[in-house]
Amino acid sequence: MGYLICVKCGGYYELQPGEKPEDFSNECECGGELIYSESLDFTEENNEDNLQHDEYDYSYDEDNLQYDEDNPPVDEEELPIKQSKTLEDYKATLEDKSRMKQIKLATEFQEILETKGKYVIKADGNTRSIKIIDTGIETDEGQFIKFEDIVDIEFNEDVIAKQETGQEKSRIGALVETGYQIFAPRKVTLIIKLDKGRIELNDVKRSDANKLISFVNWKLNKVKIGN
Repeated sequence: MGYLICVKCGGYYELQPGEKPEDFSNECECGGELIYSESLDFTEENNEDNLQHDEYDYSYDEDNLQYDEDNPPVDEEELPIKQSKTLEDYKATLEDKSRMKQIKLATEFQEILETKGKYVIKADGNTRSIKIIDTGIETDEGQFIKFEDIVDIEFNEDVIAKQETGQEKSRIGALVETGYQIFAPRKVTLIIKLDKGRIELNDVKRSDANKLISFVNWKLNKVKIGN
């Protein structure tokens, strides 16, 4: 059956009988990417190698289970001892990488503001927009929001599976075999929570939402370098 493991928060879901990886989104509720693995023994090396086989990948004949001469069986005592990370250690590593990614997005966003003076995010089929400047956010209705007045900022997304036709079907099959999915929404709902009320913007580009969230959290010192 296998598991869907989040590379951001470390959470996982065990597939139930009859369920397939392609039945699910590749996005965790926290916004991280979901990776398919046959077991919970999922280390960072597994992720970087796209869940390929281990170093000792023995070939055998299914009828007699004889090993290939190019890969003779090796006694367990002779195998190098490879310290594998626990799920908790892996989660901590991913959290650190996620924090550094947010810092990178935030600093790049700041550079854009310093160069252009503003960053415009369009929403609702380009009928609405917000303008981000160095001191806060301006809505198209004339409201100005200071960064310090923002309680929280996040986005929600609806996952729609892409149609599988012709070549796409075979490609999907290959991706599933290596543990990756191609389900990913292009637009999200951006939610800015304030001391009094909230602002919701639909059909926002996911990349824009990620950039703004990282920048706002950075401005509010929710994302810091180091411990």
